[in-house]
Amino acid sequence: MAKLFKTTGVLSFLLIVVLFFYFVATEEWNLVSILSLVLSAILGLALVAVGDLMDRVDRLEENLNIYRQPEIEEDQIQQVTCSNCGKKYDMDYPKCPYCGHSGSSKIEIR
Repeated sequence: MAKLFKTTGVLSFLLIVVLFFYFVATEEWNLVSILSLVLSAILGLALVAVGDLMDRVDRLEENLNIYRQPEIEEDQIQQVTCSNCGKKYDMDYPKCPYCGHSGSSKIEIR
């Protein structure tokens, strides 16, 4: 996404430079054209700045080893590990479907 912001900002800024030279060559200056060029230039630079900030945040997260935890989908059921046979099964079973053991089990989130 950062690359999209940077590319859009650079392209818009280049378009403004071309339009500036067009207005200078044709001498068709008016207040509206000057204001639109200035505002468009500011927008282009802002898009480049936002893209750069997004890159910096990504690099900072990598350097700090901040990893986003995968979200658990609502339809997923927690898994338990049978203390007898060691196999995983859904938490909503009253006992292990593999060995039939109903003792304590270890709960895991998948």
